[in-house]
Amino acid sequence: MGLSAATASFSQRVPRPVPWPHSPPTAAPLKPAPAEDDSLARFAGYDAVVMTWTSAEAAALAALFTPNHLPSTWYEYRHGIKDYIPLVTGNRAPFNDKASSMARYYHSLGLYMPCTVGDKKVLLIKSGLHLDYDGPATPLKKLVAEIAQTVHPKVFITTGTAGGIGKDTALGDVVIGSLVKFDCTTQFKAESWASAKYHASPLPAGALAAITPALLEVNASSLPGQPTPKVFHSMADAIVTTDFSVSTTRPTTTICKVWAVSARWAMPWSLRRCRRPRT
Repeated sequence: MGLSAATASFSQRVPRPVPWPHSPPTAAPLKPAPAEDDSLARFAGYDAVVMTWTSAEAAALAALFTPNHLPSTWYEYRHGIKDYIPLVTGNRAPFNDKASSMARYYHSLGLYMPCTVGDKKVLLIKSGLHLDYDGPATPLKKLVAEIAQTVHPKVFITTGTAGGIGKDTALGDVVIGSLVKFDCTTQFKAESWASAKYHASPLPAGALAAITPALLEVNASSLPGQPTPKVFHSMADAIVTTDFSVSTTRPTTTICKVWAVSARWAMPWSLRRCRRPRT
């Protein structure tokens, strides 16, 4: 789950801060700190919610958006936790992991930290639930709906790492999906959304042009060969969530278990950064 990345020092962290062209993202810590069982109602009307999944992904989000506030300082979210405990039945769910190293994640719905990006208010969330681990009740659907209904953000973004499919995508490339869909044939095959498709909201004008080489190359130096990552975003680019893995003759190519955005779950578009899958 990337615990070492979540606690790395500022100088050790990857990705490194990038040269934002305008006002850089800045953490907006709360004083006093909220209680674990507080709701997210105080963030109602925020411009955006950005949700990611693993500790390593949260560490990356913090490095870019709250550089002086590691995920270890983010607030724990356990509002209404009793309603979720019976829903998480997966035997590999971090939500039920009693190991001492997982204390912050045991029976936790997530970690969060507000920040500002220019004049926009953004709520960053590391989910404590995961579609791949939690079992057939899919409590993540409940969590996302509650966050969306409580905060009412203008934009709800999911972001994380994923396996790439095909020879045209490489480690470090970015995919912004125009279409997101499920391809579930095992655990979730009986769900009404097992093969559902959702068209993402259009990107704001100038968004792609703002993703400049100067921003991408800072952390591309950590990639094999130091390439400049490519950005994929067209009507033909889709993000697919499966509930199965596919073995191939190429160990670095896989159909990955990617959490797709769902209009029904109030998530307008998704940003995925591709990487080689973990073994």
